[in-house]
Amino acid sequence: MALARYNWIDWAKFIGIYLIVLGHSSIPFLLREVIYWFHVPLFFIISGFLHKNRNTRDGIKRDVQTLILPYLLMNFIGLLYVIINNARYGIENNIFDILKCIQAILLGELASSDFNILGFTRPTWFLLALFVTKTIFNVINCDRNNYILLVICFLSASLVYISDKLGYVIPYYYIQSALLAIPFFLFGYFLKKNNVIQLIRALPLYMHLIIFSVISLIVIYIGLYNSNGHIVELFHCFWGRNLFLFYFVAILASLSIFIICFQLDKYSSKLLTTIANNTILIIGTNYLLIRWLDAAWSHFDLPVVPFFSLFSSLFILIAHYPIILILERYFPEILGKRRKITEKL
Repeated sequence: MALARYNWIDWAKFIGIYLIVLGHSSIPFLLREVIYWFHVPLFFIISGFLHKNRNTRDGIKRDVQTLILPYLLMNFIGLLYVIINNARYGIENNIFDILKCIQAILLGELASSDFNILGFTRPTWFLLALFVTKTIFNVINCDRNNYILLVICFLSASLVYISDKLGYVIPYYYIQSALLAIPFFLFGYFLKKNNVIQLIRALPLYMHLIIFSVISLIVIYIGLYNSNGHIVELFHCFWGRNLFLFYFVAILASLSIFIICFQLDKYSSKLLTTIANNTILIIGTNYLLIRWLDAAWSHFDLPVVPFFSLFSSLFILIAHYPIILILERYFPEILGKRRKITEKL
């Protein structure tokens, strides 16, 4: 049975992946600080909202196909690219660095400061963290009442908080990032399970404007206080001054994005749907495309354009469109999809 299509979710994914690319680009620190408050939590909330209950075995099997396989493919292809590129420029490929790279990929250690030859695929950490989050959800069988969801949120956040205070870091598979993200995933699941989105969407436009304005003011005020001039992020489990405020700001900011997307719901296109359904690829390749675009801009000695990254990030998304269409036909596994088998009669 196919999942229902939510055009506003496509818009939320599009905006979210645009912010991911923009956050990796050369932008003013304050803008990066604001983006990092919520851009990754937004995707965990969306994943929770779209989650379809399956038995544990089927759920893990599907997540291996849609998350783990693309993670492995993108990182090993990235490693091959590094090896070929090094050979092209006469740089020696150290066998120990390559083996260390393979170990880092398999053990989910791409965040290690001792390992950096595959830096452009580091955003794929999200795929591993989401896999761990969804696996925990499936194993615990969280499809219960809202009080159970609240308890699980509290326990996961407490585990991360305690491990941080003890200075204990689990170096593999971004388990701590996954635990930190569980409340976001469960919040998205709560929105779907309790029809909260339908209630918000039913409100008149002026109410949406009021809610959006109030939320924006709260998010800016509390977000600046909590981040305190630093980047808060799930990747390194840095939540700023207060863990509760980290969740509060990220959830409110994500809701404000949803409100924008409700107004965009009537607009649809194949480009929007294609990019929204294949954000996995963009997560794994955007760093490399940003690097290429910046190099090309410098090579041709083009003038620096104000707010260049705002446009270049959009260009990178659009540039992925034909790539995705080709991969959907010839290499769908890297997109987390199954190859279509056609039988000749």
